[in-house]
Amino acid sequence: ERRRLRLDEHTPGVMSAFVRNRLIDEVYLPLIGDNLAKQLGAAGDGRRTDHMGMLLLISPPGYGKTTLMEYVAERLGLLLVRVNGPALGHSVVSLDPAEAPNATARQEVEKINLALELGNNVMLYLDDIQHTSPELLQKFIPLCDAQRRIEGVHDGESRTYDLRGKRFAVVMAGNPYTEAGTPFQVPGMLANRADVWNLGDVLTGKEDAFAFSYVENALTSNPVLAPLSTREPADLDLLVRLASGDTSVRP
Repeated sequence: ERRRLRLDEHTPGVMSAFVRNRLIDEVYLPLIGDNLAKQLGAAGDGRRTDHMGMLLLISPPGYGKTTLMEYVAERLGLLLVRVNGPALGHSVVSLDPAEAPNATARQEVEKINLALELGNNVMLYLDDIQHTSPELLQKFIPLCDAQRRIEGVHDGESRTYDLRGKRFAVVMAGNPYTEAGTPFQVPGMLANRADVWNLGDVLTGKEDAFAFSYVENALTSNPVLAPLSTREPADLDLLVRLASGDTSVRP
């Protein structure tokens, strides 16, 4: 049954080169954490059952959206069901696998329904949504509200999934431009309800953390500096200040 459902494909796998750097800690995780606390329910005495919301990340390729969400899902103990937007294409507008135009698209729609069927401890991650139909994306709008209900089809049967109070998160990621080179427009009703973050815009005023991340990410590839990656962040900060000629510090 595990093989039939391909559950092993949905186990988040963090890249060996992943570095949780200052940029992630100070800029990205606060944005993502606030949203996931709404979707999954905050931990501790303040936990509420009226889960709601959706996370939508927009950025050019290479900003590490998928890598970051793999890491977050792994740390939170969530099954990561990743759906490939280009495989869905613009022709898929239904969550019924039988209406998919080809086998590849049908498999991706089945993944969505598998995530809904599992229901608990799941992150549904729709990648490259600029290649999908706005009509399909609007199917997820009810998940943004406290009702957390959505219609789906599993094993040929129509289902109404009630995800209230469950640890279920929906994350979408896309690029600012479509394959035709035109700006990607997030469907208005979705943008009004989801937390939409442009990872390029949120870096305004955080240029130092962004530049510092290049050094932090490079450490693991340098045999001399690699030990720094496992030490206190202040050690690396000291090294960078020394390298930049700061006369107020010493080894």
